Formats: sequence, structure tokens, C-alpha cells
Amino acid sequence: MTELFRIVRGLGGNGSTYVCRALAAMERVVLLSETNPSTANLFAFELNPATQIEANHSPLGLPTYAGHAAELGSPVLFGRYLAELNEACNERHYVLVIRDYNYVDYIGVPLVWPAAGKSSLDAALGKAARRDVLLLRHPIPQFLSLISHRELANALDVRSFLRGYRRMLDVHADAKRFKYEFVFRDFERQFGQLVRSLALPYDDSYKTRLPQLNWMTGHEAGKSLHHAVPPDDAGKASAELLRQFRRSRDYREICSACDYDT
Repeated sequence: MTELFRIVRGLGGNGSTYVCRALAAMERVVLLSETNPSTANLFAFELNPATQIEANHSPLGLPTYAGHAAELGSPVLFGRYLAELNEACNERHYVLVIRDYNYVDYIGVPLVWPAAGKSSLDAALGKAARRDVLLLRHPIPQFLSLISHRELANALDVRSFLRGYRRMLDVHADAKRFKYEFVFRDFERQFGQLVRSLALPYDDSYKTRLPQLNWMTGHEAGKSLHHAVPPDDAGKASAELLRQFRRSRDYREICSACDYDT
């Protein structure tokens, strides 16, 4: 694996659907959405890189996976296939960007159990060079966003969420951080910085292609918005939920590490 890997990380509920739609709309970007070995066999292979290459990027003539898609749940085979894709993109003057799905790595429930507490994508890529960014959001509105998904509404609890959030910060301490609250208040400037952090050439023409890009996985709003919407997170948490968060040591340490108010 000699080519640089570019990775967008996060737990979900952090604006990554819209951000990655904007990245995917940039000319000559090939984006794989919410994929890693731990997600490769979820949702009828919707997050599997082999499925996504055939469904979303087939006109580019990139390598298809020769075996069964389920095999890409193996970090070794997943890593080999991504190395092949990365090299093929480079040869064709495209850039591969991987949207990681760290929820399964650090929280897990109910999609996988127990959570591994480490990155399955990093296990697949081994020692390959990478540039990664980490999308963050204040824990309380992020939790509320996550439980708005039907799959998580009755399964995700505050303790598991905060433990996973804190673990993610520890594991990906070297990733360049971007806060949801800043990104969506000043999207063009923040997005430009994110693009540069991934060592990508900025392509302003993405705005003209964004409305037609409809295959991104993730939150429904982020899949359909034509422009970034500033955050409005005030006053949406119940008093009981606030108490659960504020009595947690993990919550206080996350807020301290990310410079968020408690």
C-alpha cells in the first residue's frame, strides 16, 4: 500500500452525510460511504465497498471485487481491495476518499456487540500513509441526532455513547478535528479547510453537482439538502437527559478535551 488514504471519521449525527456529499460532488473524487470491515456486511451490503463501487462508480472502470462481498468483513481482504482501488484511482487521476463509520467500532449496539474499541479500518490499512479528519459535535445534540434513527432509538444509551465517544477521541488523537457547530455556521470556509486537510484540491464546482448526488448513505436530511443549514441545537434535551449527561465523568472529560460547555 503506497498511495495515501484520505479518511473522514466520526460517530454519526455530526453532519458527515452532508459534508461527504459535498466531497463526493467534487470533480474527480471517488467516495466510499460509511465503510470499514465492521460495516461491510450490514444493511444487505449497502456499506460494502464492492457494492458501492458497482452501484455508484461503475462508469469509471474501477476494479470490482472478484470474490463474494461478504469476504470484505475480513480486515486483510478489505485492506487489499482498498489498496487496489486506491492505486486504480490514482492511475486514472481520481482521488479515493473513505468515509469511515466509527459508531460500530466504539459504540456498536445494536449493530455489533460488543464494540471492539479500535478502528477496523485502521486494522485493514495497516501501516499505509493516511490523512484523516475527525468530525465532532457537542455530545448532547449528537446523541439526540443518533437516536432519531429508528435502528438506534430504543437501543442506544447515554453511558455507551459517552464511553464510545471518549474512546474515539483517544484512538484518533492525531486526526484533524472539525466541529459541527463551526462547520455549519461557516460552511464554505470550514469545508475549504477540511478539503486541504485531506490533501485534496478544492473544487468550487461541487455546488452545481451537489443537488443531483442522491446515493449517499446516512441521515435523511443530509442526503437531500442543497446547502448547509446552520445548527439549531438549543433547548431540545429534556431535564432528565441533561442530568444523565452532566453526572457522567466521560461527558465532562469529552467537553474539556473538545472545548465544549457542559
